Amino acid sequence: MSGKVSSLISKIGLGSCFNNCSELPLYNFIKILTTNNYRYLIRFGYPSKKELSQAWELIFSEYNNISENKQSTYLLTLLREYYSIPNKLAIIQTIVDNLALRYDPDLVACLRSLGFRHKYEPGDGLLNDLKITVTQAKGLMLKYRALYDDLERLQQKSKDAEPNDYDLILAQLSKWQGFRIDAKKTTVSEFVAIVKLFKEDNKPKK
Repeated sequence: MSGKVSSLISKIGLGSCFNNCSELPLYNFIKILTTNNYRYLIRFGYPSKKELSQAWELIFSEYNNISENKQSTYLLTLLREYYSIPNKLAIIQTIVDNLALRYDPDLVACLRSLGFRHKYEPGDGLLNDLKITVTQAKGLMLKYRALYDDLERLQQKSKDAEPNDYDLILAQLSKWQGFRIDAKKTTVSEFVAIVKLFKEDNKPKK
């Protein structure tokens, strides 16, 4: 297959990928966590980059829920907030631009729903309120940069994880169960269930 055809297929998507923890092998999950390579989500063919990214977000979100991983849940919350800010800024600017041309009570209501509490009344004061709104909206960029710093710190911790770390966990769980856990034959949801049973069985005695 030529490079151009392969590139086109990767953009539009032509294939299938894992979408949940009950199907994704643990081996693939660990590979993605330690290499950030989404190709381990592919079942067959050439799913698009967007499809792979969306599939990983679904799987990672499900993993956080079933494993009750608070740090990972916090990371996901940060990611959602981080990616929402550019859209929010674009919406605010569009509303302000339109109100500067023509007063519209529905657009004013939109600004209020976004947290802005100025009068926004027709007349000379409207343009001044809109200027203040734009200035206040710039504060979102400060939040955007702060979120970026937080994400960098948390993601660096994830990158510090090595495949050997998971090998040690699997070895300990295998010893506890009495048989070897095969990461290629064990799904992520099965792994989480085993970990929960292990923790329950090894709770400190009161």
